[in-house]
Amino acid sequence: METLSFKSIAEVANESVKYIKDRKDHTIIPLKTGWNKFNKVCCGGIEPNMIFTIAGTSGSGKSAFVNTLENNLIDLNPDQEIVILNFSFEMLSYRQIGRKLSNKLRRTTSELYSAEEDLSEEDFAKVKAEAEKIKKYQIYYVDTPSTVEGIEKTIDYFHNSIAKDKWLIVILDHTLLVEGEGSERSIIVDLQKMFIRKKKLPKTSIIQISQMNRNIEQPERLNN
Repeated sequence: METLSFKSIAEVANESVKYIKDRKDHTIIPLKTGWNKFNKVCCGGIEPNMIFTIAGTSGSGKSAFVNTLENNLIDLNPDQEIVILNFSFEMLSYRQIGRKLSNKLRRTTSELYSAEEDLSEEDFAKVKAEAEKIKKYQIYYVDTPSTVEGIEKTIDYFHNSIAKDKWLIVILDHTLLVEGEGSERSIIVDLQKMFIRKKKLPKTSIIQISQMNRNIEQPERLNN
């Protein structure tokens, strides 16, 4: 086995100083979100070469959070060329768009889907107009669950073609829906190893959604 590559502390110190200078000179500008607290916790927003993990229990609004985050990244950072690759395993992609339209039109999805009474022609016209606007977003959905290998190949394809020289945002919703042989834990371990490799690609950020076990809310878990 060959010796692992290594760097001296002097080399790493120079890299750190360069990063601080690039932040100071705004050569590196984090992507803003609509949540000031989130931006503050993340040192200004979404940065390149980072993995962000959003965890919550079932039904806590994880997918809704990601949907809003997608809008924020594009709407609030118009000076950045962004491509979003969303592995939307939890929800079909057309439902994701329904949520976007709901958010932008300030109407519930129940209203948009005529759950109680038919949507008016006037409101439907607004839906179509808003849909034309979001068609311009560079967002791509994969809503068929796949393996770690399939996800990696798709990320590589996007990085080398569709998102070439642009900022690639990879979103996975969610980690427990990744397919593969072996235990759930082994699949997640392989997924994290792959994401660590992919985050090192130029101008690539990874946002993964993870579902917490409901036992987390039991008294003994809360107390400990």
